[in-house]
Amino acid sequence: MKLTPDDPKLTAYALGELPAVERAAVEAELKQSPDCRRVVEEIRAMGTVLGQELAEEECPALSAAATANVLAALPKPRGWLARLFAFEFAPRVRWKFELTLAGYAVVVTVALVIVMLPHRKSSPEVVTAANPPTNAVVQAVQPPSVPENVTSPPPARETVVEKSPEPAPLIQPSVPKPTVVRAPQLSEPEPPKNAIASSQNVPAPSVAVPPPPSSAPVIIAQAPVQPASHALASLALALPVPSFKGTPDDLPKGEHIEEFTDKPRAAFLAPVGVQNVAINKKVTSSDKSPITGSVAQITDDNKEAIDDAVVELHKNVQWVQIDLEKEFDIYAILLWHDHRYVQVFHCVVVQAADDPDFTKNVRTFFNNDYENVAGLGIGEGKQYFETNQGKLIDTKGAKARYLRFYSKGSNASALNCYTEIEVWGLPSAANEASAAPLPLKLPMPTFK
Repeated sequence: MKLTPDDPKLTAYALGELPAVERAAVEAELKQSPDCRRVVEEIRAMGTVLGQELAEEECPALSAAATANVLAALPKPRGWLARLFAFEFAPRVRWKFELTLAGYAVVVTVALVIVMLPHRKSSPEVVTAANPPTNAVVQAVQPPSVPENVTSPPPARETVVEKSPEPAPLIQPSVPKPTVVRAPQLSEPEPPKNAIASSQNVPAPSVAVPPPPSSAPVIIAQAPVQPASHALASLALALPVPSFKGTPDDLPKGEHIEEFTDKPRAAFLAPVGVQNVAINKKVTSSDKSPITGSVAQITDDNKEAIDDAVVELHKNVQWVQIDLEKEFDIYAILLWHDHRYVQVFHCVVVQAADDPDFTKNVRTFFNNDYENVAGLGIGEGKQYFETNQGKLIDTKGAKARYLRFYSKGSNASALNCYTEIEVWGLPSAANEASAAPLPLKLPMPTFK
């Protein structure tokens, strides 16, 4: 048996009217034909819908004579319809099929009504000052004042307003579109003196520029480059692996010490495009011979809590200094002293200057030396615990080239330790190439 999607046996199978032998043959064929399976599913779905609708209404049966008269009055089907009606349906199957076709016809009719009704057109309505429309916005146009020696402009023409179509009945009403009011065209191109000018899109008056002398070069001045305002984004920091978990015991406490926390720091916003401008930059120190390591390690981008990454300086107040090689707009500094252990470093001071000797324009970004041990002034910042998150200092876009970092040991050791320092910034606008007038020698004009 070879079935096609228009085979009437599919309808009989979908409605459960085939004998057992034929039903088995149809099922075997459906396994090989996706199109036939789809037709069966559609017939069953439609039958379910119509069955639910018919269950709610009484359906009187036609007599045999009335059924014969109706079938005799129908035109003779052709093509696949002829094959469809030639199939021997049981009486109960036939009226179900006829109701299926009637259901399709109802659906198509309703769809056509929904599509065609909203497309009724309405003719434009002439609006005058005495008869404005109810759903239109009429713009009052006042003719400009005309000097006495100038011919008056022609009278304003009637304004034509296009009204939006009214909502069709039986369909959910749509919101009417705004009405467009066409202003009258005036012969005078200039705006009236007594009109209120718009605050936007007011063109500047054009000024005729005389041609330059033929013997002199023309200098086209360019506006100086202005630094663009940077959008802010969360600063993406690559933090080292923490060397401990939880809260250690016997932590130092006091009014000048921050409370210990191992929770992630809140996101820090900085201009898009900032970079760590301190990587591999030159580092000098007040200690000319560190106990372990080299001061060059402080900007080598290795901030892990391992012995080989930590530089140890001698006791007392010591400092390390970074030369960024040129001026940058600095937005954040991230400092790791030694997070191998939970400890608090003392007299931490971070400064910037315009010269390597720190005698010009010295500024302090952070200072927790509350006793002025380092002699740099009493600090208002608090001492903090060393963790893998480091100490983030907000420098608010300060311009600097030279940075210096002070300390005086910790609660765990008299030595001064440094693991890594990151400086997040952008090149300063002062370092950008400034625009200069472009000298252009133009040829002589050929016309005036």
